[in-house]
Amino acid sequence: VKRQESHTHLITSRAVVLACLLITFQVTGISISPGTLNAQSADPGIRPVALVTGSTDGLGRELAIRLGGAGYHVIVHGRNEERGREIVKEITSREGSARLITADLGSMAQVRDMADQVIADYDRLDLLVNNAGIGRGTDVKLRQKSEEGYELRFAVNYLSHFYLTRTLLPLIKESAPAKIVSVTSAAQQAIDFENVMLKREYIGNRAYAQSKLAQIMMTIDLAEE
Repeated sequence: VKRQESHTHLITSRAVVLACLLITFQVTGISISPGTLNAQSADPGIRPVALVTGSTDGLGRELAIRLGGAGYHVIVHGRNEERGREIVKEITSREGSARLITADLGSMAQVRDMADQVIADYDRLDLLVNNAGIGRGTDVKLRQKSEEGYELRFAVNYLSHFYLTRTLLPLIKESAPAKIVSVTSAAQQAIDFENVMLKREYIGNRAYAQSKLAQIMMTIDLAEE
């Protein structure tokens, strides 16, 4: 059974990585300028809280820094503790507020631990940005697996964010009006539900594209709930 290609084309225009920051800023309604909220306070209790996955480099890093400058308490996430601490230091050096949670999204156990830590430490979550992801890979014929045995790109780009979002959803709803933003891609491909893990005919481009389609479908479903 396959999703119709027409449905894929219908939702392709919903997310383009190059426009990610602009889209994010529009839907969250924040003004990207230092001091938008209470930039003098380092107390997360009086700041809106944002969690940005994959915020130790690239778009996620830039977004985390800008959110910190806009008055958010930023939960920086990544696998590399050293790089994560550098981002936290950069945010706090500008009178922002931030902390680091390290987790490998290729491990559902670590995703669960991250979600549990957020729930334990915070009584609100105003913005969740599902940004972390991995591309097609340098060897597009090399099929990799997550800790639990899922195809790695499907696990990191989609399953981890599905699990994280669903686990944090009660906290997000309690923080209304809160926002969930998914960073996706114009590269998408219909999913063969008889070969979701691509155990047959694996190619990295397809693995990446179908994981991004799944992420968009998840986001649309959330918006319609």
